[in-house]
Amino acid sequence: MIRLELASPGVQFLSGDHQLFNVIISAHAFIMIFFMVMPGLVGGFGNYFLPIHCGAVDMAKNIKLNKFFSFHLNLLTFPSLQSCTFERLRRLRRESYAEISTTTTLNYFIQSIILFFYSFIYKNTLFRTEEANPNFPKEIINTSPLRTRKGNPNMHTFLSLPTLATHPYQSSQASLPKGEGSFASFTEACGEVGKVGSEGLERASNSLNTYLTGLFEGDGHIWVPNISYNYSKKHNPRFCITFHLKDKPLAEKLLQSIGYGFIRIKLKENACVLTVSPLKGLIYVIQLLNGNMRTPKIHQLHSLIDWVNTHHNLNINKLSLSASPLNSDYWLAGFLDADGSFLIRHSTLATSKKERISCSCVIEQRLIDPKSNENYFKILDQIANLFETKLLITNRNYYRINATSLKSISLVIKYLEQFNLRGSKYLDSLDWIEAVKIIIADNHYTLEGKNRIDLLKNRMNRNRINIDWKHLNKY
Repeated sequence: MIRLELASPGVQFLSGDHQLFNVIISAHAFIMIFFMVMPGLVGGFGNYFLPIHCGAVDMAKNIKLNKFFSFHLNLLTFPSLQSCTFERLRRLRRESYAEISTTTTLNYFIQSIILFFYSFIYKNTLFRTEEANPNFPKEIINTSPLRTRKGNPNMHTFLSLPTLATHPYQSSQASLPKGEGSFASFTEACGEVGKVGSEGLERASNSLNTYLTGLFEGDGHIWVPNISYNYSKKHNPRFCITFHLKDKPLAEKLLQSIGYGFIRIKLKENACVLTVSPLKGLIYVIQLLNGNMRTPKIHQLHSLIDWVNTHHNLNINKLSLSASPLNSDYWLAGFLDADGSFLIRHSTLATSKKERISCSCVIEQRLIDPKSNENYFKILDQIANLFETKLLITNRNYYRINATSLKSISLVIKYLEQFNLRGSKYLDSLDWIEAVKIIIADNHYTLEGKNRIDLLKNRMNRNRINIDWKHLNKY
């Protein structure tokens, strides 16, 4: 109505009612600002740029509506070109139809902008953030809203990217090195992702594969979609390891080493979960774990390998359980970080008939793996034999290894001094080893020895509040 009234000089449709004209303009401004511009900024830019920032897959790439708006967006170049054509004709024939030509040019230009805005909003509100990946694998970038279905950049969308130049890329899932927070480094991260394969294993330390395997076999699991079930949406498997919330720095360090995935916080459970879902991350994890597994959880890894081989035409071999000695690598260190504990006991005369000071290293694990229904006896019996102690079964149907004798404890210390733990239990192990050495020196019943052991005992395990993570710098 506003454009029709202003299309020609004089009164057109409103019969000279200037108040009505002002009301229409005010209503138009109110509707456009609060029902178009503001929702467009949040719904359009938010739903469009968020997947780019976190490297999420375009979950709507197969929706026909999305195809329609992609096609519609490309057609909007014609009104703009027509407006340029009318402007050129007006300049050639300046003496005739000048006013009409100007009006037509402006209308075409405004219509193209409006249609482009509508198409931009509708097209880019169809995206869903599935999994975050701070390192931007290429297969995700190729299917992100930055590209069309054929993988070629959408030029209309590229025109909006300069608005990202002043917004530094930040992610709570993983930390990029210093100087890599700008949009330039964001594009570099998209194009220079670390390769998976032998080159990917080269960047892993020699201890990462066995340590990560032991940690996974203690506190990890792998979720694999059922191949026989036809999901409406394709989901990648998920490799997950659960940590106590105070061990989040360890989870972040492992995330940095793996290079793919994110960390999910579970405040109610006082835990955090390291999750790897991108394909390249899953393949890298397979290469780290394959051949180093020692427990029935190997079936979860083999299920993951089957899924990757089936859906991506790969031929990854499924290796059997590791037969290397337990005291030859970091596997047991990872397993202790997951299911082990270090205890100091000091029974005084106030609570017991006889004062007693002792140290013990305890490992607990369930009897049967719930997914494969296989027994954990073999691996836990090997650990018990390594530390020359007995394998017990608790009332909760758990296996329990309790190294309490000086000989067993000495074997535990010998292993820990060669293969350090990495979580907060590393500091517990240092205090525990110090207490053991006081006992071995037969100074534990002296006043100084008892005070020192009580100090060590009272700052271990749940009582440890301040944790120094400097030991992670060497990995």
